[in-house]
Amino acid sequence: MTIEHDITSISRRRNDRHLVEMIAHLRHDARTVTVVLKDLTRRGARIDGAARLDVDEAVSLTLPGCRPALAFVAWSDDHSAGLEFAFPLQAECLDSLVAAFAIFTQADRYQHILVAA
Repeated sequence: MTIEHDITSISRRRNDRHLVEMIAHLRHDARTVTVVLKDLTRRGARIDGAARLDVDEAVSLTLPGCRPALAFVAWSDDHSAGLEFAFPLQAECLDSLVAAFAIFTQADRYQHILVAA
């Protein structure tokens, strides 16, 4: 594996990641907590507002307008966690969530306008 390959992989991963801010519901240990989703891909998400979760713990994440998604905890600290979905989100679900909840910086908006033109 070359450095160029590593950089391309990281870049692709970041390009697939959408910065969002939305309320979601996390179910684990027979209880449901409200969390804030901070970024989203077809394969996973970062949440804030959950107490520390166990790595590899199975959880269910309910996103607005979508069916609950089975996910596994990839990492966790005292306030945030990274989740990996057992099955990729449906493209339609991801697209509607990004359209409704994406956070753009001013530079992102400008770039989006240039690309669309």
